[in-house]
Amino acid sequence: MLQTVEILLENKPGALMRAVGVITAKGSNIASLTVAPDAEQPGLARVRMVADVEERLHDRVLKELNRLVQVVKAW
Repeated sequence: MLQTVEILLENKPGALMRAVGVITAKGSNIASLTVAPDAEQPGLARVRMVADVEERLHDRVLKELNRLVQVVKAW
């Protein structure tokens, strides 16, 4: 089932790679990925991913994303 995950993270090299790695480590395929600098908070980027994440893993993925140092918030 396709799930949307939104992430606010530091706009630094490797931050996006780590966030995407959490999704792909669960064996999920990313269908869509949008990244843009956050206009309200300089130095941060907003990421919207649509991924084929099993519903039972959705909360677990969010918890793992929120544990990443570069991630400010994932929902």
